[in-house]
Amino acid sequence: MTERSKKVRYHWLLWWKIEPEELERQVRAYGALGILRSARGQSALLLILSGGVSIILFYVSAEPRPESFVDAMILLGLAVLGYGIMFGGLAAFIYRGHSWAMICAMMFWTLDKTYQICVRPRYAVGSVIWWTAFMQVFYMAYRVEKERRAPPAQMYDLNTAKNPMGTPESHGEAGPPCPECGSPTAARAQQGTGKLYFGCTNFKGGCRFNGCRDVGIQPQSQK
Repeated sequence: MTERSKKVRYHWLLWWKIEPEELERQVRAYGALGILRSARGQSALLLILSGGVSIILFYVSAEPRPESFVDAMILLGLAVLGYGIMFGGLAAFIYRGHSWAMICAMMFWTLDKTYQICVRPRYAVGSVIWWTAFMQVFYMAYRVEKERRAPPAQMYDLNTAKNPMGTPESHGEAGPPCPECGSPTAARAQQGTGKLYFGCTNFKGGCRFNGCRDVGIQPQSQK
């Protein structure tokens, strides 16, 4: 068996091992990926699915069983209200890119599966498999958000104090690809000073790269 086939076959077991290529693709095409292809979208859908399953299990296993239709609807309504708010709300925050929500999802999923293993030890293997599959998606979503919010790469050459993004000469001038998401950049004027800089055009997709204003290291003063 080749190394590649082993990697594909067993990669899901090592949920914390994130493929650099996939991570880069998720970050670069963050705003363009649909809900089924983005890590945050998959995480949100998995939480909604888990909430639906939890509602069904709660209703089916409720004791004592409701004797009337009204009691059954009240029980079902309580289940939908409780689990819907918890899972649905967390899924919404995850899809909006909140890292803390992804951490909460990983913590909750770990505690939930640990409890299930303690209560039903004979289903431990299945619980571990489900835990691993979900954790991989949650962790990928977390890593994507972490990479998106990481400080920009050093934009200045400390030896020459020049900005590799270049200095635009006219408003609207096309610039080099955005170093954060790879989208085209265009020259804009800084409010107040009128200084031109290259800013990312993928603003609707969530990228906030603004050229010189976002660099983490300022140019050294010329002596």
